[in-house]
Amino acid sequence: MTKIPTLIAETTTEDFMTFLHDNAKPVPEEGGNICAALGTSFSWMKANKFKTLKDILNGYLADDSVPVDWALFLIPTYYDDFSEEIRLMWMEKITDPLDAFTIYRPLSLTEDEKKLLEGKFKGRLPKVEEEIRQGVIE
Repeated sequence: MTKIPTLIAETTTEDFMTFLHDNAKPVPEEGGNICAALGTSFSWMKANKFKTLKDILNGYLADDSVPVDWALFLIPTYYDDFSEEIRLMWMEKITDPLDAFTIYRPLSLTEDEKKLLEGKFKGRLPKVEEEIRQGVIE
């Protein structure tokens, strides 16, 4: 049974922040950058007074001062809670090939998500791609 996403484009900023608060997940032990990114992102989100999640993401994509680490934490942590449209917007922020591959590997992505992330890492990580071909990495 497919889960119906909780977080869609029309989700209000208040509901998004409430969701994150109510569904808080632990940050990985090596997540120092993630903690800083989350703090920066929440402050930025409040300061900009966005109305919806889609507004937040449009602002996030346009603002280089908001760290990509926010997306790197939220995508795998809340993958099933976001609609595909919203997941694709989070994924747009990722530019580093290794970050794209890190998100790509463990998730059951849609074809559009695979295509977007593959475009960010294919041909740019020769050692990783060789290990995939050899079966070292699944």
